[in-house]
Formats: sequence, C-alpha cells, structure tokens
Amino acid sequence: MTMQVFLTIPGYDVEAEIEKFVWMDAVIWQMPSWWMHEPWTVKKYIDEVLTAGHGKLYQSDGRHSVNPTEGYGTG
Repeated sequence: MTMQVFLTIPGYDVEAEIEKFVWMDAVIWQMPSWWMHEPWTVKKYIDEVLTAGHGKLYQSDGRHSVNPTEGYGTG
C-alpha cells in the first residue's frame, strides 16, 4: 500500500488535484467541522476540483437520454 499526504494550503492547482484523485483508491479527509459541515475552503475545493474533473473522475450523474428521470444519482 502506498500513501501520500496532500495539503491544499496555501493553494492548489486544480489539474494537479484531479490527477491525485485519479491516482487514489481512497481519500481520508482531516478538517475541523462546524455545525456538521466542512469549512467553506473545503467546499470550494470540492466544487472546483470535482466540477473540473467531469469526464475524468466521473462520466455522468446517472441519468440517461431514454428516461432522464429514471436512475438519477445512481451512476
């Protein structure tokens, strides 16, 4: 098993972060929690990296053209 530690402070390159997600089998998040939510900087990171990773990290949201309401969120 190989393990790497990645820090996003003071900043990060979105494309490099996508490649890290491609490399990973699992992710362990360590952060403070406020009212059962992650800090805004973590939310921003997730939004930026996963949105930019569409097509490389995931292909779709589970909907399909035959019946777009069926299977939503399953893929």
